[in-house]
Amino acid sequence: MPNKSKTIAIVNGTGRQAASVIRAVAALGYAVRAQVHSLQGLVAEELAEFPNVTLFEGPLLNNQVLIDTVFEGAQIAFINTNPLGGDEIKIGKALANAAKKRNIQHYIYSSMPDHSIHNPHWPALPQWACKFTVENYIRQLGLPSTFVYAGIYNNNFTSLPYPLFCMDFKDNGRLEWRAPFHPDTKLPWLDAEHDVGPAVLQIFKDGPSKWNGHRYVCPPCLARFTEFSVLVLHHEPTNENDWNIGGRSSPFQERRELEADLDLTLHITRIALAFEMLTPIQVCQAFEQALERPCKYVFDKHIEVKVPVPNGYREQLAGIEILFGQYNAPYFPGPDFDYDTRRKGSNETITPGRNSSESRKAKPGKLTDEARSLWPAYRPIYEYAKEAFIVEEEANGKTWMIDKSVST
Repeated sequence: MPNKSKTIAIVNGTGRQAASVIRAVAALGYAVRAQVHSLQGLVAEELAEFPNVTLFEGPLLNNQVLIDTVFEGAQIAFINTNPLGGDEIKIGKALANAAKKRNIQHYIYSSMPDHSIHNPHWPALPQWACKFTVENYIRQLGLPSTFVYAGIYNNNFTSLPYPLFCMDFKDNGRLEWRAPFHPDTKLPWLDAEHDVGPAVLQIFKDGPSKWNGHRYVCPPCLARFTEFSVLVLHHEPTNENDWNIGGRSSPFQERRELEADLDLTLHITRIALAFEMLTPIQVCQAFEQALERPCKYVFDKHIEVKVPVPNGYREQLAGIEILFGQYNAPYFPGPDFDYDTRRKGSNETITPGRNSSESRKAKPGKLTDEARSLWPAYRPIYEYAKEAFIVEEEANGKTWMIDKSVST
């Protein structure tokens, strides 16, 4: 049973991930101290109705008093910062320092990868790489931590003209999704509102002894890895084949070998919060089945921006065009997330999701295994499209669900 005497510190409380966590833990009686950017709005008002949830309004950047207030009396924490809140590295380090000072027993940090450390041609996505920088800082502090990596939100889809995940309704009532993801490359998916909370709750209940990931690493192996990483990051090749560093002709090959060596001596501390691996074509198949409308995927290396976007997001989109559109990079790189990105003719969970027993029978080594073991009752994208997408569209003033022939 959960320890209801424990208090959980949370930031960005009205975000999809954090709000899902608050709903899950508050329903079981945990006390929650959550920072929000505003007390106004439907989500903030909903969360404020929980008697065991206390919301603190204000920005996190350069606000040590608020940060200390959020962590006061807390034993565990869930942290997912928002790029709209300001310098995520500065905020992330300040939060980690405060957690260390307060002796937080289990610090769950929502991170993302820095692709540039895995391949010299892959760009670092600015809104992801900063989270990876903070993750490394947290590791250096020695906080008992678990790092979760969220897949693509099912909830990103909308018929509004937002870039990257617009499910566009054409004049004939057909749907079209246009994006720079290769049509036959599998991508990780999750329903952030439905599934992040229960999964993180289970991580809390399991405790840091299971997920913290501290195991002895042989010092020579770790030293080689650290030294080599520094060499690679500071080496500037004159051409594509100029990668002779200290007599090493293939540094990224060696890095992969070193990562594999480390993987043998470390628990996997990064958990992919991804419940389905589906290609863009399979996602459109799910929407087509759920909404009973033809849905087509169009691969386009260019992301069209039709509406104003937040500062910094254009740079993020430009990086996505190169990383996924040009190089077809894995969404989650590295040995922690080693999985087959190529479609093998599978229609994995496009129709209603597997039950708990079926989930446990899945072949070992799938990217989705850990997430499904944490929360077997996940909502697959088919059910999201059939249930939640329609509700969200109605909230946006859309009426296509009434008139089957056209969208408004």
